[in-house]
Amino acid sequence: MKSGTIEFDGIEYPDGNSSDPNALKWMQGSPPPAAKRIRFEDDRYLEFPQIRWSLSHMRELMRRSPCGAVRVHRAISVLRLAPAKRGSMR
Repeated sequence: MKSGTIEFDGIEYPDGNSSDPNALKWMQGSPPPAAKRIRFEDDRYLEFPQIRWSLSHMRELMRRSPCGAVRVHRAISVLRLAPAKRGSMR
């Protein structure tokens, strides 16, 4: 096993320090270099070590629609909760 790696089931992976998204410069710069981009569209976000960055930035990867957010807000605002009937939890 080399320095900077960890082994699982006979496969060597970069260790925590070697796979640090900041050290690897994932998604840094404007725009990031093509080799350092992590995109939802091409599934690279699920590969190791890219997934370390992806899990912290999932909202940035997925496209959002402003009207979708309004729809959810309206649906929640009309939601009414009724008190549970006595004895219904048995």
